[in-house]
Amino acid sequence: TALKKKLGSSFKNQEINYQDLYNKTHGKVIDAWDVGQQKVADADMSDLQDSDFAKILTDASNKVTTQKLLLVGHSQGNFYANTFYDAVVEESGGIPAQSMSVYGVATPSNRISGVNNPGKENYTTSDNDQIIKILGNRLPANVHIDYNNGSNGHSFSDIYLKYQGSKIVSDINTSLAKLQNNNIQK
Repeated sequence: TALKKKLGSSFKNQEINYQDLYNKTHGKVIDAWDVGQQKVADADMSDLQDSDFAKILTDASNKVTTQKLLLVGHSQGNFYANTFYDAVVEESGGIPAQSMSVYGVATPSNRISGVNNPGKENYTTSDNDQIIKILGNRLPANVHIDYNNGSNGHSFSDIYLKYQGSKIVSDINTSLAKLQNNNIQK
């Protein structure tokens, strides 16, 4: 993946186990409807547990074998990352808060779960992202990306990692450094 190329395969002599927990597209109209529903749930901080989330949670249960977990959400994936965090952190059989974090890229959400330091949220969103720009009630843009490739400025690899890769890698490294081993599960 593009993130692995930027970040590398290890952090402080610990292997990074990359897993895609992907929410597939259902077409522009249904995806737009989903984002609208997710924005409402996000504003209320209520559960967003649809069939896509159920698949993401099942995939995570089958794929994740680490003691520390950092979810990196892009666009709509930020809603799922927040919901995932809220569903499993400090829950029975779940993950302790110190063992899990969320990092958002191009986030349409008004929050990043698990971040308790206002002004120091773990995210990167461009004020020039034409998709995120149209959505209200979201975290403010915190970078400006100038791009000249005729795109909408929303691509994870071709925009965010290309133009803000150093910031994203630095932020992710900071998040990884704060994670502690899960003291509940082996």
